[in-house]
Amino acid sequence: VYGTATVRWGTEALGAVARVNASLGKISLPVLLVHGGGDRLNAAEGARWAFKRLGSADKTLRIYPDTYHEPHNDTNFREVLGEVGSWLSDRAGREGRSSG
Repeated sequence: VYGTATVRWGTEALGAVARVNASLGKISLPVLLVHGGGDRLNAAEGARWAFKRLGSADKTLRIYPDTYHEPHNDTNFREVLGEVGSWLSDRAGREGRSSG
């Protein structure tokens, strides 16, 4: 995380957020949202809001209460990465079985 951002970056980021928010219901692929419950830059409520609006039937929201802005890079990173790996493996296994 950097201490400064340009006006251009802010404008582009807000535009990207608006485009993503407008398209959440169209997403049909599996989705895993990972968020730090102690994140001071982005509130976990935003992840909950997005999760409710996702069109995917296979969606998972995992909020790590004692983790901050980068759950994959926090003190419990092994737990986070282990769960992400398991989530991916579960879905890779389903795809392999359904296409064979």
